[in-house]
Formats: sequence, C-alpha cells, structure tokens
Amino acid sequence: MRIRSITAFIPEPTEQIINQYSKTAFQMRDKLVDAGIEVQTTRLATTSFTEWNDNFSHRQIVAIEKSAQKTGFDYVSIGPVTTGDSDGLAQVTHILKDTENTFCTCQLVIPEEPINLDWLNQVGEVIIQNSLVDDKGFTNLRFAALANVESGCPFFPAAYAHPAKTGFGIAMEAADLALEIFKGADTPMSASAELIKAIENASRRIEECCASIAGDDFLGIDFTLAPFPEESRSIGAALESLGISAFGLTGSLSASAFLMSILDQAKFRRIGFNGLMLPILEDSCLAERNSAGIISIQQLLLFSTVCGTGLDCIPLPGSITPMQIASILLDIASLSNRLSKPLTARLMPVPGKITGDMTEFDFGYFANSRIMDPASDAIGGLFEKGKLISILTRNSK
Repeated sequence: MRIRSITAFIPEPTEQIINQYSKTAFQMRDKLVDAGIEVQTTRLATTSFTEWNDNFSHRQIVAIEKSAQKTGFDYVSIGPVTTGDSDGLAQVTHILKDTENTFCTCQLVIPEEPINLDWLNQVGEVIIQNSLVDDKGFTNLRFAALANVESGCPFFPAAYAHPAKTGFGIAMEAADLALEIFKGADTPMSASAELIKAIENASRRIEECCASIAGDDFLGIDFTLAPFPEESRSIGAALESLGISAFGLTGSLSASAFLMSILDQAKFRRIGFNGLMLPILEDSCLAERNSAGIISIQQLLLFSTVCGTGLDCIPLPGSITPMQIASILLDIASLSNRLSKPLTARLMPVPGKITGDMTEFDFGYFANSRIMDPASDAIGGLFEKGKLISILTRNSK
C-alpha cells in the first residue's frame, strides 16, 4: 500500500499560491514518509482554466506547468470544460500539445438536464484529435470525460478544485492491500472485516499525519483501491482471489459488488470516488484478461453499475469515429445520470491499430494489452433526431 498522490486543490493558480501550497504539500509528504508511508507523487489541481480570466492563453498554462514543476509538483490538472462550452473544448488538444504533464477534462452532462448528443460528438472529435498528437495515441492519458464528478477528487485526470473548497486530498494505491487480505482469509466475512479494519487503520495514520500539517485544509482520502501494473498490486488479481477463475467471467460482478460493499463500510474522512478502479492498461491482470478476449467495454459498463469509476485507459482502434466514441460516452452519461453516480471515460484510440492488435506503449505505469472492440456505432433514429436525451435519476422507493 502506498499513497499515489498528495493532491493540492488551489484557487486561481498564481505563482504565489502555487508556492504556498507546495510548501504544505511537501511538509505533509515528509511527515507521511517519516511515518513509514510511501508517497508516489504530489499533484496540483486548479479550478477550470476557462474560469481564470478573459485573457486566457496557452502560454499561461505552460507557465503554470513550469511554475508547478519548479516547486516540486509532478503533474497539474486544469479542470473541466463545462458541458456545451465549444470554445473551451476547442482549446484542449492545443493545451495538451503545448504541455507534458498537464491534464484536463470536460463534463459530459449537467445534473438533472438532458444529455446533448451533439456535445458528445464534439467530445468524440477532441478524443480523436488528441490521439493524433503522437503516433502511439498516448496523449489521451491526460484527458478524460467526466459525468457527475464533483470537485475535490484527488485522482487524475478527474481532479479539479472548487474556488470555495481548496486544500489537500490523498489518493491511494492499495490494490495490494485487498489482494493480501483476500488470499489469507478463511471466509468472505473474515476477509471483509479484516479489510475494513486495515483501511480504517491506514486512514487514521494518514489523517493524523496530514491534519497535523494542513489542519482544516486537509479534505480527506479517496481509498479507491488503485492498481499498479504488476501481479502483487493488481486489483484484477485481488478480485480473482475471491474465487473467479478469470476476471470478466461470471462471478466478476459479484466480486466487484463485494469489494465495493467493504469500501462503503469503512469509516474515514472521505473525498472523491472511493470506488473500484478497473483501468485496463494500468493493471497487469486486467491487461492479460483483455488480451485473452475475456473483458469487453460492455462488461466494464456493467461492473460500473455496482462500483465504478467508469471506463479507464481503454485502448481502441485508431479508425474509430467521433460518433462511435459518442455512443460510448452516451452510455457513460446515461448510467451516471440514472444511478446518480460519478463516472469517467478515458478512451485511448491508437493510430494505425485495429481491434485485436497489441498496444506498444513504453510507459512504466502501463501493461500493454489488446486493442478492444468498441462494439459501437453512430447513434441514429429517434435519439439522433432529437439530440437531447433525458435520463432521470432512478427513484429508489
């Protein structure tokens, strides 16, 4: 178990504010390391770049990235483009071209309002444009579409700040914690009790360290059990250790729901998803199961009904069209609205690759895998004619 990120949420990203928050972030990191807790990165999340000022420029974002890196932040997230803001969305690919460690997002839906199919098509076009920035399709690692994701989530790329709620959050990388406990447990009940206890104990130690430095500016922890691409840190392996022969087969939904019910019971100061993250390219077991043809996009959407965070690091054919991507985003947006839950889509078309090809990423945080079948087509018929699709939140009564 380790901390993936100490994420600082700041208001307007001036050099003075960046310096101020970096000092506190590194004091927190030192305190955590002294307590024996490994910290992988420190990150900076701002309010949406579209809200900063009327004279916004790409040069300003490049300067912010340099200022953040100078003070020690590894990555910067500049917040989401609001649904319907075509001018803001048009800046995304240029921003990603001009920077190396800056992330940005867009919102797919506005709560309680109809889903706009034209907007989803525009987002699909941007994902295609991003994929052509480099020949591997790697740039979309730094872009995601968000559905009902609130500010204050410490995981990238979803992280962004609310101007009235700044401070610090912790994103965990603890798939190994679940794997170790599940492998050693005698019964599901004992596994549940032991993992709840381990999460609460770890959270208590982290909260004590962080609050002693940041005080009321410590916002909380996102204990999503994020993986790392090696077997001992795989959330796929943890889920399979419950008794599934291969994640993606029957029983996978139950395993996902079981793990989420454990996370829901643990008591700690919460922010963000606190869900089940299933990033195909960031988990060695999931990458292998996808390469074997066991996992599909439709299955990942199904699992998101009981856990979520949606579709993450999904390798797609380079020939996929914006309208095909829009149909995938429509499912994400509809699922999010219907169940009133935060979901994301980080889709990665790979130029020159077709379904079944292997990716060739040279990135220490990725396990290469098979290009997935999008199993999607352009939306037509009544949906296409109407453009606005109303998906109301399910009445639980």
